[in-house]
Amino acid sequence: MSSLSKLSNLNCESCQLGKHTRSQFPNRVNKRVSPPFAVVHSDVWGPSRTTSTLDSKYFVTFIDDFSRCTWLF
Repeated sequence: MSSLSKLSNLNCESCQLGKHTRSQFPNRVNKRVSPPFAVVHSDVWGPSRTTSTLDSKYFVTFIDDFSRCTWLF
């Protein structure tokens, strides 16, 4: 018989957090901004283990929220 079965109260933080439920995401329509370039998302990636043909180790992306047009530098 396991010694854990004798415990009446388990005060393990990981166990307690594992029993939590998540809140639901709000029901809403994904809205895009109306004018182009009003919101631009960006991300930096790197360093890469291998260099590109331009000897670049870092890359940055820009994504226009309106058109979803993407630039990679």
